[in-house]
Amino acid sequence: MKAKLLLLLLSAVGLPSYAQILDPLHGCIIGTSCFDNGAVTPTTSNPLPAFTFTISPGPSTGDLLVDILVPDNEDPTPSALNFTINGTLGGATDTTNVSGSSTLKGHWTSGNLQDFLGLTLGSGAPSNPLSAWLSYTQGMHCGPSQNAACDAGATGYQVYQIDLGNNMLQSPSNPVKPVLTLSGSPLPLASVLAGFLGNGSTYKKSTSFISTAPSGGIFEAGGGTGTIGSSVPEPNSIILLGTALLGAFTLLRKRARP
Repeated sequence: MKAKLLLLLLSAVGLPSYAQILDPLHGCIIGTSCFDNGAVTPTTSNPLPAFTFTISPGPSTGDLLVDILVPDNEDPTPSALNFTINGTLGGATDTTNVSGSSTLKGHWTSGNLQDFLGLTLGSGAPSNPLSAWLSYTQGMHCGPSQNAACDAGATGYQVYQIDLGNNMLQSPSNPVKPVLTLSGSPLPLASVLAGFLGNGSTYKKSTSFISTAPSGGIFEAGGGTGTIGSSVPEPNSIILLGTALLGAFTLLRKRARP
């Protein structure tokens, strides 16, 4: 009875929407249905199609961060990559343009993404452990049917973050705004896009963030740079290849002798 009375009182004083958020962000490709079926949202297009993030319940407003997770072995020179996101604000009648350029946050190889980024999650926001997305990157989730090998050699991600400022995300039933487009460096194969929405009382004073569901990222499944099923060769593979070539060369020399 006391719990019900407390909930009624909280509703009566009109708590901000972020105080009620229990469910996460979810990445969506504009023009497609947006729901969490337990798997990331794949795309085989490059450049990436127009996309958005939703929040449940929505709409909700806060500082929108978009993180681009690039498999570490697809990213030999991290400082050479640069990404830009252009888009609109997410209000129903708002057509104001927003844009931002990426900042390299470093090499993520263990733990949770929010800890790596130094973010505090709000109540109910899901953790983002490395394994949540690395299993897609390393597995059989690429190609037109998402059943071909991706990048088994990846052990982590180079993380690029774009701060799009104060923005409004809609509910999963209305995945139409903000309309975001990614440009700059080509998106490497098996990369993941994830978002965080600040839930502080005012923009840039966020005390905590709502995170993307581990199954809610946008996944580059085949249109990115790189070749499906071919990651950077492991050292043992290189040694074996070199040994085989040396043996073949020696055999040819013996045959060429008079």
